[in-house]
Amino acid sequence: VHWSITRDGVISGSGRVKLPKVAPRKTIAFKVASALLAKPDGLGERFINFTVVRIASTAWSPSMSEVGWNQMPLPSRALTIKEQKRSDTFANVVDEQGQIIMPYGVVAPVLSLWRAPTDNDRIGHIATKWSRWGLRDIERTDCVVSQTGSIAKITNTWQTSTGFTIKHTQVITPVADGFRVKEIIVLPKTLDDVARVGTNFELDGSLSDLTWFGSGPHESYPDRKIARIGRYISSVAGQYIPYVRPQENGGHNNVRWFELTNALGHGVRVQLSKPLQVSVTPNRAVDLADATHDVEVIASGNTVVHIDAAHRGLGTASCGPDTLDKYIVKTGVHTWEWIVTSIPN
Repeated sequence: VHWSITRDGVISGSGRVKLPKVAPRKTIAFKVASALLAKPDGLGERFINFTVVRIASTAWSPSMSEVGWNQMPLPSRALTIKEQKRSDTFANVVDEQGQIIMPYGVVAPVLSLWRAPTDNDRIGHIATKWSRWGLRDIERTDCVVSQTGSIAKITNTWQTSTGFTIKHTQVITPVADGFRVKEIIVLPKTLDDVARVGTNFELDGSLSDLTWFGSGPHESYPDRKIARIGRYISSVAGQYIPYVRPQENGGHNNVRWFELTNALGHGVRVQLSKPLQVSVTPNRAVDLADATHDVEVIASGNTVVHIDAAHRGLGTASCGPDTLDKYIVKTGVHTWEWIVTSIPN
């Protein structure tokens, strides 16, 4: 058994324990000795990770292949970002249209309730409800911006293409080298099975390198999240998964923070107040939905970001039951927070 202790996704201690022979369905106890087990060595979420490898090769695996793993949380000291009365990034955070100005921003943050339907969504007729509710195309019909000291508040009214109204509030406050956004929406009782509740924005396509701390490295969703929490690196282009029928893809569950940088290492960091569903891809959801085959998908040229306070489970409705009720997005109030800071700061 190999073990490692990580803090904020970086290994701070590791070792190896040689196990005696263990019969099938039997257990043994073993001991890991490390001063880091009980006492944090700095700020950041900590885990102890175990991986079991086969030393010898077999017909189905090469030598040193991983055959099992586990991960357990350890006592941690949370990462914090200092609140400030003002910051250079916060000076012009809301434009004349009442939209948040993002560093490297191309398309301002908007409310998102829809995803490119998966096979399960289409065949299980879940996407039919989304079309009936007009979730794909929502328009902001009213916006009021107010400023009180260092706090900016944007009160929005959104309307779906079939006439449903959603109230949405964004409260922006300065932090060191950036700003915090707290978002609140009230999802009406009629919209009792939306695809997601979250924020969608687009950044300059030069921010093509992604680092995230959360589930990975493969895609994961609320009802498909057997994955280790760690720090992972990818190109934004590498997040696209070319399903033959284009659909929602590349999401990561339980994301704590992510960074997007360009070739010079400059960019933005987004830290979340709690673990959320995040996707960072080169493709817009509407472009995926409009394509009928993977060869028809054309990258947007921007870096497309979704931060979801809630995201519907995928289920198996194309060939079996839909997702469990606990993975259905509920109506009522949804609240989420995200903090944007500059890299380098």
